[in-house]
Amino acid sequence: MNASPHLILCGEAASDKVSRGATALRLRNFGTNANVNLRIDDISRSLTTNIPPQLIDLIEIATFVYVADQSHSRGGAGVEDMGANWRRQFRFEIPVRQLDLWRKPQVMDALRDVLSFLSEDEYEFVFRQYQHPKSFDGYLNFAQHDSGAKPERVVLFSGGIDSLGGAVDEIVVHGRPIVLVTHQATTKLINRYRMLHNALLARAKGPRPHAVRIEINKDENLNHEYTQRSRSFLYASLAAAIAQMCGQSVIHFYENGTVSLNLPISRQVVGAKATRTTHPRVLAGFSRLFSLITGGDFGVENGFLWMTKG
Repeated sequence: MNASPHLILCGEAASDKVSRGATALRLRNFGTNANVNLRIDDISRSLTTNIPPQLIDLIEIATFVYVADQSHSRGGAGVEDMGANWRRQFRFEIPVRQLDLWRKPQVMDALRDVLSFLSEDEYEFVFRQYQHPKSFDGYLNFAQHDSGAKPERVVLFSGGIDSLGGAVDEIVVHGRPIVLVTHQATTKLINRYRMLHNALLARAKGPRPHAVRIEINKDENLNHEYTQRSRSFLYASLAAAIAQMCGQSVIHFYENGTVSLNLPISRQVVGAKATRTTHPRVLAGFSRLFSLITGGDFGVENGFLWMTKG
């Protein structure tokens, strides 16, 4: 482990001074010097009412964690190099709207526990009261059309074969009104997402599904690590917020059980070197954290846990 944690100053905290000789990564999500830009595209206006401030906090925290994850190398592409520096230490200083909630020991423990298991890094969070919080509308690009049907489920849609199978089951087989939440990590796949969405629309047995796209742009000099083990925390946090907008308290992943259970495919690929995106312990951790934040029972489910890709 490193002798001292990587210091990440976020939002308003990015203007803070640090002690002589210390260095900090400064992540700004607003203003002329912003180097992190979150956009939620094609969201219906009917879904954006009454979002609690703690869920806006959750989205921003997840965004900062995701960007910091990519900003600090684990040691390079080689197995031997990555082994030495795979586990990192982070200290985040983040302004929030609901300070009392985020400082609760059970919330802090739930946040650290799920992230530590997900990425095999160590996390410390220092929260402070926001002075001038960004409006949630500032993150939104509204859709031109609204289906009018109230969604019954929120489904995470990566565009891979597992999530596509889940979408087919929800939209084509059962005809449910759903929201598909996609994290668009790269613009290279826009046409693929569009093709798959249009194919689902053409075969939908029920109401037209909503499709919400999440995009995060960051400065090029923040790209130093490709593994992105914290990505599913960002993905799930965004889905949880959208679920609350829809009056729902469950979000649905679809990934085959072989990947979800983190079965090692070689001697080198152990622990979080094999993705833990939908590992049962991770989903239980998300459920615990989101329940504490929303003040009720919140479920995070994987509909394909007991299935192989075949």
